[in-house]
Amino acid sequence: MLLNILKLAGFDAEAKIAEVKAGLDLKAKQATEHLSNTARQYALIAGCFAGAAITALFAVIVGLIALYQWTALNYGPFVGFGVVGGLLVLVTAGLVVTAMAVSRSDPNVARRASPPRRYRRSRHRSRSPFQRRSRAYTHLLRTKPLNRL
Repeated sequence: MLLNILKLAGFDAEAKIAEVKAGLDLKAKQATEHLSNTARQYALIAGCFAGAAITALFAVIVGLIALYQWTALNYGPFVGFGVVGGLLVLVTAGLVVTAMAVSRSDPNVARRASPPRRYRRSRHRSRSPFQRRSRAYTHLLRTKPLNRL
């Protein structure tokens, strides 16, 4: 009834509802296309970084082989192994120190704080009467031998 009155007044509600639905459908389609394009772009970037990491790893391996060959030719094979191994240990130590420094400076890393003083256990806890009596009886059993028949 209300729709008929509005139609007579020159306002077509059904057409407006259809127009809004079409607009929402268009916006949803645009959003999904944008999301898929963004995901495709990030996948391409990740693939390029993975390829760069692999080629950098190969370059480091070739550099270590060249360092070994040069050291082995001039000083002997065991010195070459020692130099390459020492270099790898230094790089590993540097990466560990860097990772520890970054993890300590990151405010998002949760740290366990000690509880407030009032919630800590004290050394001298008060014992319940049952605990005191059982301790006293245990003490008696330890100090006096039982008479056996």
